[in-house]
Amino acid sequence: MKVTDLNWVGIALAAVVLVLLTLPAPPGQRTDLSGEWRATVDGVERTFELPGDYASQGVPPDAIVRIPIAIETHEARPQMLYLQRAAFAARATWDGKEIGSHAEVADGGERREGGLLVPLPLTADGKTHELAIELRGAHGRGAVEGGLYLGDATEILRLARRHDAQRVGAGLSFALLALAHLAVARRRRSRPALWLGTWASIAAILVISASGWGGVLSLATSFLRIEALTSVSLSALLVMLTTDLGKPLDKPLWQGIAAVTGALLIAGAVLPIDVVVAMRPVWQASGLLACLASLLLAGRNIQQGHPGAVVYGVMSVLPLTLALITDLALPGRSLTLVGLGTFVVGATLAVRLHEAHQARRDEQLLQATPDPVIGVNAEGRLGELNPAARAFLFVDGPIENLLERVPAEEHPAVRAHLARASREPDQAEFHVLRAGEKVAVESLATPVGQKVAVIVLRDITRRRRLDDGLLHAARMETVAVLVGGIAHDFNNMLGTLLAHVGFMREIVENERLDDRLGKMESTIERASLLTRRLLTVSRGTQSELVQVDLSEILRNAAELVQPTLPPGVTLTLDIPGNLNPVLGSASDLEHVVVNLLVNARDALQSDGRIELVARDFRLPSGGRGAFVMIEDDGPGVPDQIREEIFNPFFTTKGPNRGTGLGLAVASQILRDHHGRIWVEDRPGRGSRFCLALRHADAMDEAPAPLPTNRRVLLVEDEPVLLDSYATALTEAGYDVVACNSGGEAWRVLSRERPDVLVTDVVMPGITGLELATLCDELHDNVPVLLVSGFIPEDRLTGVVSGSWARLDKPVRTARLVSTVGRLCRRAERAARGELDITQVSWLFPPLDELSAAGILADDPERTLR
Repeated sequence: MKVTDLNWVGIALAAVVLVLLTLPAPPGQRTDLSGEWRATVDGVERTFELPGDYASQGVPPDAIVRIPIAIETHEARPQMLYLQRAAFAARATWDGKEIGSHAEVADGGERREGGLLVPLPLTADGKTHELAIELRGAHGRGAVEGGLYLGDATEILRLARRHDAQRVGAGLSFALLALAHLAVARRRRSRPALWLGTWASIAAILVISASGWGGVLSLATSFLRIEALTSVSLSALLVMLTTDLGKPLDKPLWQGIAAVTGALLIAGAVLPIDVVVAMRPVWQASGLLACLASLLLAGRNIQQGHPGAVVYGVMSVLPLTLALITDLALPGRSLTLVGLGTFVVGATLAVRLHEAHQARRDEQLLQATPDPVIGVNAEGRLGELNPAARAFLFVDGPIENLLERVPAEEHPAVRAHLARASREPDQAEFHVLRAGEKVAVESLATPVGQKVAVIVLRDITRRRRLDDGLLHAARMETVAVLVGGIAHDFNNMLGTLLAHVGFMREIVENERLDDRLGKMESTIERASLLTRRLLTVSRGTQSELVQVDLSEILRNAAELVQPTLPPGVTLTLDIPGNLNPVLGSASDLEHVVVNLLVNARDALQSDGRIELVARDFRLPSGGRGAFVMIEDDGPGVPDQIREEIFNPFFTTKGPNRGTGLGLAVASQILRDHHGRIWVEDRPGRGSRFCLALRHADAMDEAPAPLPTNRRVLLVEDEPVLLDSYATALTEAGYDVVACNSGGEAWRVLSRERPDVLVTDVVMPGITGLELATLCDELHDNVPVLLVSGFIPEDRLTGVVSGSWARLDKPVRTARLVSTVGRLCRRAERAARGELDITQVSWLFPPLDELSAAGILADDPERTLR
């Protein structure tokens, strides 16, 4: 049966409930004894109203009320007395003799509410006889509810059965209605249907317990507990249902309802029955408050235009509220059952309208969602599809089975996924064939019926790429850790060699040897680039950017590559002599250009042409920069790998011919220079790699006399380097205090303030970074020069800023001396409040829009092929 059919079944059952509860009894031979009677209350005569409540008439709850009724008998015909419901004991006497009773229950001597149906004696003596009704309350309460009738036995029996049948029929209808709503809630995950289904279930228990069949459900006085517990539960469900018909239940409201309801339920379940009955006003007040709150919430829902809000508020909550108020104001004249019946009709119609609106909204969302949503069975046969699914799966033509779009090798895994999805929610990843390509998708499946599931497919190709990027980042981090571990010791050894070469140059005064020693120094510095290049891929260059001559860098790179070119390959330079200086690191930029030239050479193999072009450029926005182009006429870069060539470890050179780090390092260097590197498309005409750098517009590095008589605290744990650096600084005129450990330097800092601190970074005990921080805390504005082959990335923040600087090992002593002098001059100018004239300013152009054709378009001497 469809969900919509269950909704209509619920509405039909609700109508049956209302008819059963409101259908009047046909007229017959009976007398309605309702009204005021002269009664004896504990021996005192007074007026007592039937039906009625003890408390409202000022009668003590445990009092015995005796109501005499005079009856004249003229003909012998069967007659019966019928009292619908008494709380709690009722007895009938005929001329002082008992003829029937609603007796006490033996278990504990407690009484329960019930009716009284008594046949009168057959007599036709024409005399007046006394029929007396004796009532007694209990548990702090007494009342007569419902009708009180006297008449023909057949007619009275039919009326009593009718009343019981009404309640039992209404209870069974409530139960069937609950099943219908709970089925809707299960299929559509509808909370309003769940609340109403639960509400109807509890109402069914309450109505059947109040009927003549109540003893079937409970014994003794348990109906009193049932009445208390069900009234509290119905009140809570009423508020939750009203709220969810407008908007989802707020957490604070839910917590408040749950707390109050839980406390009342626990009280009704564990307290003595006398206390439960005495607390009846509390249960009634909770129901009244729930009705009033639901009226307010229904009004809010009507104002906000929620579907079914008018039907719910007017046809259900309002009659239920009025019925409850009538019960409280006029005891004995209960309209609760009529209110319940009216409520289920209106609430069922409102939930039906709400579910229809939800279904339309879900359908609209399903049609509008960009993700493909598919109905599919365990064999993969397609059912309903939203437009996104049709566009995604039908790109190569319509299909009937999902497996038609899945590669054959993945069929077993997808079948297993569909089999699981028909029983429980499941998730899987596989590929879908679209236009001849494999597309990675994620499938989120939810069962919706017998061996049927709804699947949401999501294209995760981009996510897969991001995952690959994270894997690459983890690999680079591993490389950085491994290389960083050896970088410091390796560069220390190179620094020792460089220091010995410096000593030899001072001792040996031979022009020929001096030239060779200079080449040895250059070779040692190039050797230090081996670890630096690997670190560049993972953590950047960390190089100091200064003003450099780009023309000289390009010519040096060409001179390095020229001897390695095959005889048939020519290298042409087109480099103006008046290129403006750029901001960068000479060694890093030279490495990039050499790498690009070597790649061009390898692409040509035996013969061909390589051209190195450089130009200044100015953008319309005013930005200025320098442009470098390396062009060859080899096979070029295929389109399918154009986006991958800058990834680390990607190479097309084959085994043992390339590491895949060259272009990755070049890309990282250009990022650190705030520049750009890109490759332009030249199908069948070779490759063209382009670089864009920014100009250094102002840089004052004019030679200045080195400061003298300045105290330098020098810290280095390598003895040869300590001696080399101390000798160079002393000869330059500095007063050097040399220390071979951080602890020794700390004791010096505690006694006096140096003008400059020069320290290695990685040392046992107190490291150079810790020593520099301690110096900054003890003495203000002391320049710090960090000299190291490797500094962990997580400790670089704030190292090269303000009055701090750093040099990478191995470092020539001349550069060390000049850097110390620059720090001293900068500190002295800062102390006098002068600006630092060595600061660099530049204009940064929007490099993403650059192209070789655009830059060289206005060059009359240059035409791109």
